Amino acid sequence: TNVARPAAEDCDRALGVPDTAQEIRREAERRLAVALPRVATLEVRGPRGFTARIDGAPKRRCPSSDAFPPGPHRVVVTELRTTREQTHQLLIDAGATRAIEVAAEISPAAPRQVEAAPPPPREAHSVPTAS
Repeated sequence: TNVARPAAEDCDRALGVPDTAQEIRREAERRLAVALPRVATLEVRGPRGFTARIDGAPKRRCPSSDAFPPGPHRVVVTELRTTREQTHQLLIDAGATRAIEVAAEISPAAPRQVEAAPPPPREAHSVPTAS
C-alpha cells in the first residue's frame, strides 16, 4: 500500500490548524515534502452542485482535491440537478497533480475519455483531504 498518502494527509491537516506551534509546523512541512513526490493529486474543479466518485469510492462534493496512489484513475462526475454523468479516465504519475474542470452543466452526450490538463502551480504544502 501507499503509506505516503495518509502521511501527506496527516501533515496537511496539521498545517491546517491555525495555532500550530512553529516547531510542529516545520516538521509537518518537512515530512510533507518527503511524501508529496510519492502520491498523485487529483483536483475536481467546478461549481457546487456536482459530485465526483473516484475509483468507485464514496461520492465527494465538488470542488475537491485529494491524494491518491499514482496510476490510472476513473472519475465519474454527476450533476446533482439532472443526475447526468460524465466519466473521465486519466493517468496520474507520482508527484503530479492533475485537474478535471467540470462544466456548469453536463451535456446529455455519452461519457467520454478526457485527458485532464495540468493545473496551475500551487503551494507545496497543500494536499487537501476529502470533505
